[in-house]
Amino acid sequence: MATTSSFLFRALEHVKIAESWNCNLHVQTLLDELRPVPGSCDYLIAAGPRALVGRGLQDAQPFRLEVFIGRSHANVGLAAHLDDADQNTIAVHGDERALHPIDLSLFIRTCIRRAPEGNYRLTWPTRFRLVDTDPLEVLVQHQGDRMFLEACHADLRPAVQTHVSDVYGHPLDVPWLYDPLDYEVMIPILREPHIRRILDLGCGSGRNAVPLENAGYEVHGVDSAPESIEICRHFVRAPERFREASAASLPFPGACFDAVLDVGCLHMLPDRVSRATAIAEVWRVLKPAGFLCGRALTPRAPDWLAAQPFHAVATGFTAAEISKTGGFNPRILASTQHLIYYQLLKIA
Repeated sequence: MATTSSFLFRALEHVKIAESWNCNLHVQTLLDELRPVPGSCDYLIAAGPRALVGRGLQDAQPFRLEVFIGRSHANVGLAAHLDDADQNTIAVHGDERALHPIDLSLFIRTCIRRAPEGNYRLTWPTRFRLVDTDPLEVLVQHQGDRMFLEACHADLRPAVQTHVSDVYGHPLDVPWLYDPLDYEVMIPILREPHIRRILDLGCGSGRNAVPLENAGYEVHGVDSAPESIEICRHFVRAPERFREASAASLPFPGACFDAVLDVGCLHMLPDRVSRATAIAEVWRVLKPAGFLCGRALTPRAPDWLAAQPFHAVATGFTAAEISKTGGFNPRILASTQHLIYYQLLKIA
């Protein structure tokens, strides 16, 4: 099975971050599937049918699976682990009755993206098929009762970069559509009992809004990409609460949210002036004693930006910039080499 030193190392980093915080019982319940058995490292990347948490999804919609890191699960549609004999072979298995071809296409990308850099051989039963339009299809070969392909991170890069606002038109090229859910980013929200109304800043396809809705929160969302809002409205319970808008001009009255969630929005703004404008808007719509919490990339090199499916001039911001945010009491909650988990508490 997979070990913490190989296949799921980066995923388990997030679990360790979450467990290092003082989580209440509600948060610990959410993390049950992520918690290891003492003395064991038998983690899987797994995915259950998204229809269990969505509403009336169409086959053509991306992100039909809820991907998570865990052990076994009653509603698994697909699971993957490293082959015991060959640590560069990832074996995929599951119940094809719960699957559509796009599920396998997205899940294969999850496996490649979560593995360390390198070339991997992925295998799965012949009864599973990739979606016809999948660029990885040309790499697939047949061997007995198994299909296989050899791929690495570079094989997930699209031939042409698109503007970030257009990237949702090509769901197989959007890496955050096939990452596990961001439970660790939600912890500051989940551990505060007074929070009821949340704004998901840069809500994308609704990957974080859906579990928050399921936990009983009133969730609103904005995103500057119209296609992402169209997708998001298929997933969420209250589609009328999600709209196309800029973080620099939020379409809400002042002091109306208990918390704002930022997963991948502010770090995509091109400069400090843009981020300061957006953060001022967040301050305006937060209630007294409200807070912004999120996860941000630190600044990345030009070669990293060039490898992304979207065109961006710059990305990321630093702990030093966060610490100088006006109107807020800033806190750095945790950090890894390329990520910062932070919280900004509104100063009335």
